[in-house]
Amino acid sequence: MKAIDVQKMMNNALAAKNVNYKKAFRLYVRMNKLRSKEGLPYLSMPNLENRIADMAKRKKA
Repeated sequence: MKAIDVQKMMNNALAAKNVNYKKAFRLYVRMNKLRSKEGLPYLSMPNLENRIADMAKRKKA
């Protein structure tokens, strides 16, 4: 599977009415691994990364 296909899946997951951020983040990580293998630049999504970090903090508390 190509990085663009995984990126489309991630975008669909983020555009869903009830967003599953865990799934979207897994796809984000997978997409960036594929992008690096394909020689493409890393795609950063600070908002998604911050949301996942906040969710992890809440879980620990």
